[in-house]
Amino acid sequence: MTTELTAEQLRAVLVSVADRVIAAEPELSQADREVGDGDHGLGMTRGFTAARAALAGTTFGDVHEVFTTTGNALLRSMGGASGVIFGLLFRAGAANRAAADRIGVPGLADHFARSLAQITERGGAAPGDKTMVDALEPATRALAESAAAGHDLHTALRRAAEAAADGADRTKNYLARFGKAVSLKDRSLGHPDPGALSTALIFAAMADWAGNHLTSSTTPQGERIMNNAELTELNKRRKIYQIAFITRDLEKSMRSWVENLGIGPWTVLTFTEETMKYLKVGDQEVTEPFKFLIAISWIGDMQLEIIQPVYGPTIYEDHLARKGEGLHHIKEQIPDEDIDRVLAGYRDKGIGVLQTGQFETDVHYYLGTEPKLDFIYELGNCPLLDLPPDMVSVYPPEDAR
Repeated sequence: MTTELTAEQLRAVLVSVADRVIAAEPELSQADREVGDGDHGLGMTRGFTAARAALAGTTFGDVHEVFTTTGNALLRSMGGASGVIFGLLFRAGAANRAAADRIGVPGLADHFARSLAQITERGGAAPGDKTMVDALEPATRALAESAAAGHDLHTALRRAAEAAADGADRTKNYLARFGKAVSLKDRSLGHPDPGALSTALIFAAMADWAGNHLTSSTTPQGERIMNNAELTELNKRRKIYQIAFITRDLEKSMRSWVENLGIGPWTVLTFTEETMKYLKVGDQEVTEPFKFLIAISWIGDMQLEIIQPVYGPTIYEDHLARKGEGLHHIKEQIPDEDIDRVLAGYRDKGIGVLQTGQFETDVHYYLGTEPKLDFIYELGNCPLLDLPPDMVSVYPPEDAR
């Protein structure tokens, strides 16, 4: 598991980015012909050809110098608004930084956050304006989440690439507020923004380079894989407590479970900032209002949970947008006295905490396992709470039967 890039590795990453952008000239030019004058692909090719030449002929010891060299080459060779914007993508985050021979996920997250701030300040664009910001903002947010969760470089860059691609695709649904596409008005709908496509391409190339050069079939140095007997003995002592699903319509989902599977009744709770305390997403404490609903039922000693986000900055709405309805997490019960040790073990594997909070004496920790397992693994102490009747409702209601 690699967590940092050396300056020379970053140079190789950006050479790979240049090669990808140059090869995509026909695709980018065609995208620009749909909403502009068709020269975006040629401008990007010209800029990244210059950047490739500047990178290939130099040895670097400072990661920020690698970014600056790339941005300067784009700015000087491309011209126009695209030259400024894509130059800033690489230059702005590296400005006024102390020399460093390595950069990790937190450093990349900080770099692109700084660049995003400069780009939005200079150009005035915001998410939803059908520009490259629609790809850059979610990619930057994904990097920040990965930094908080302790993801390795390949995982972080892959998540950023996926977020950028999704953001670029969403520009099909936006009316252009900047550039030549403004004159098209409704005719720009159905076509992605070329700058957003280019931004997604950049992050995809970075992720692919990391996947090809940084991943390994071996475990991190010093980590031994348990044999089958050890795995069996370990898992005798573990308890999967809950399987949880996410929905856009809680009542509809509960009704389906009752009518089709005979599973119920469901205990329904409402969580807000008044009831869920110490809520943190990544490493940021949530200070905005939020609300989500959960319903709980049992099959034997296995708890089933359904979650419906309502509003506010939890991870649930983002999960619905990316994955749709269905499985959200599997929860393991961990005694209070063991939780710090168990969390530390996951951090050593590069798996951090996506969200944590406390309801009464019930504390939850969502782990950042989705890039590795395609679902979230939750840890919690799972106390049985004796809640007053006014805090809960039951589905189906008694008078409905």
